[in-house]
Amino acid sequence: MGSTFRTVTDREAREALAVAMECGIDLVDVAPSYGDGLAERRLGAALASVDREAILVATKVGRYGPRAADCDFGAERARRSVHESLVRLGLDHIDLIQVHDVEFGDLRQIREETLPTLAELRREGRVRWIGVTGLSLHALEQFADAPEIDTVLSYCRLTLNDQALEEKLQVFAAHGLAVLNAAPLGMGLLSTRPLPGWHPAPAEVKRHCRLAAEHCARCGTSIERLAVQFACSRPGVATTVVGSASAANVRDLAAALDEPLDEDLLGEVLEILEPIHNVSWPSGRAENA
Repeated sequence: MGSTFRTVTDREAREALAVAMECGIDLVDVAPSYGDGLAERRLGAALASVDREAILVATKVGRYGPRAADCDFGAERARRSVHESLVRLGLDHIDLIQVHDVEFGDLRQIREETLPTLAELRREGRVRWIGVTGLSLHALEQFADAPEIDTVLSYCRLTLNDQALEEKLQVFAAHGLAVLNAAPLGMGLLSTRPLPGWHPAPAEVKRHCRLAAEHCARCGTSIERLAVQFACSRPGVATTVVGSASAANVRDLAAALDEPLDEDLLGEVLEILEPIHNVSWPSGRAENA
């Protein structure tokens, strides 16, 4: 909804959310950095005409743009960010507030400033649950024992081409944390649409994912459907977050979950992707990789 991958109109964003709710989807994940607040504003506008209790709203603090310089995990900025998000969303509380891409911050500062500040806001009734998000599983694991948090959101690490998150699920479960698996399409890697120029995946990863998408198309289906079916079939994950601003795509992917997973096709796709299995890319500070 923040026009991160392509230009999205207000109407498209509104229709995508309406269809998601019709299909039984009840969690929407946004962030201040998605379109410089655009995703939050659009979600807020849509929420004004729906039952607030029917949707769990998740947003974030800490990252406010695409560059490392756009990050601020300080206590004062975190508190102000929550207030700004509440205004954009038109809400009096946020269901899930998350520290955005922890690998871009000083992990000690996040423990000593960001999380205690969010805990204060929870006591004040401004947020219900607290979580951390990131690409780096090493960085996320450092917060498994943090007393303030309830959830961990990992993105691009439980997909057809990368299942590294599964190695950490027991660690998070041991601390009573719910795991959210985001970007099961690999931020567009497992898709038929052209990749955005900023996509950080290595060229070989992009090439094999394209081959897998072409194979699915030859078999009369889409890799998007297979990728979402696969991600949603994995045990130990509380929810799967898929980004789309197309009502038709939302409806199609939701319908795919009512269909059986094609195990033969899955095996063929996993074989195509085997050479890049669990290959990721650098994100954030080197010491947090």
